[in-house]
Amino acid sequence: MNQVSGIIVAIDFSEPSLNALDTAMYFAERHGARLYIVYVHENVFEISGISSVSGPGFARNSSNVLAALATDIQRKTNIKPVIIEEEGFVPSVILKNALKSRCDLIVMGTQGLSGFRKWL
Repeated sequence: MNQVSGIIVAIDFSEPSLNALDTAMYFAERHGARLYIVYVHENVFEISGISSVSGPGFARNSSNVLAALATDIQRKTNIKPVIIEEEGFVPSVILKNALKSRCDLIVMGTQGLSGFRKWL
């Protein structure tokens, strides 16, 4: 079996993304791998021409939730996750950080904000 040393998981706080986080945690524990949790601030409304609804308050809240999530993971496991929070286009940010961190595995849910985008 090949050794996995780095795992990146993309979350948007949706149920599928949190399930993906559970899966990534399982693999990280099993392989002793470093866990990177990436959250991307993306204005999905810019795609449809609607003005932005996100702002500093939303970003601050997501940062607090991510910090609490990391603390909870560390308390429950031997994993100390690395939190990556950036603004940008989700696929580009995930791929850039996976390459930068030399991750062997990218874990994602199947219906996060992308399900919402279908309605725009």
